[in-house]
Amino acid sequence: MIKRKIITTLLATPFSLFLIFSIFFGEWRQPLELVVMTGMFSLFISPYVILYGVPVTFLSDYLSRKLKRARIYVAFIVHIFFGALFAFITNSSTLFPVFGIEVMENLFVQ
Repeated sequence: MIKRKIITTLLATPFSLFLIFSIFFGEWRQPLELVVMTGMFSLFISPYVILYGVPVTFLSDYLSRKLKRARIYVAFIVHIFFGALFAFITNSSTLFPVFGIEVMENLFVQ
C-alpha cells in the first residue's frame, strides 16, 4: 500500500503543479518554461509531500477505517487540518501574484 501511495504522489505532484502553473500563473503562454518550472518544483516539493503528506494519508486512513458514509468527510478534515498545520510550521510570508493580485503565501502570518 505504501508503494501505491508513493507512486501516486510522484505522479500527482507534477500533474497538479503543471495545472496550477498554467492556470493560475499564466505560464501556458510559455510551454517550454512551464515544463521546466514544473519539473524543478516537482523535484523540490516531492520529498516534502512524501515525508509529510503520505504519513498524513496513512493517519487519515487509520482514523476513518471503520466509517462508511462519513469516511470521505473525516479524511477531508484530517487533510485540511494537517495542511493548515504545515502552513503554520513553514511560517513563510512571501507575496506572489495570482491573477495580478498580490497574495500572501501564509495568510496567518502578519
